[in-house]
Amino acid sequence: MITKTEILKTAMLKQDWEQAIKIASKFPNLGEHKNEIKTAKDAMFVPSFYEQIGKNPKDLIAIGVDAIKVRYAYLLIDKKAKDK
Repeated sequence: MITKTEILKTAMLKQDWEQAIKIASKFPNLGEHKNEIKTAKDAMFVPSFYEQIGKNPKDLIAIGVDAIKVRYAYLLIDKKAKDK
């Protein structure tokens, strides 16, 4: 069975940030990165709202991508290198 975490890891490795944001935004424990990731998802699907309130959706998405990279960096660490 493929887990959502494995799907997220694959999306990150492929740099498919749209998919990564969609998946990560549904995770229950996003810690201090919750707002950035959820806002990025909303900015992807309703960019006009953020434009109306004077925010650039692309910037919000980029912030969400950075939050995912920080929050889930451990997924990209090579297991063999970690065991050394």
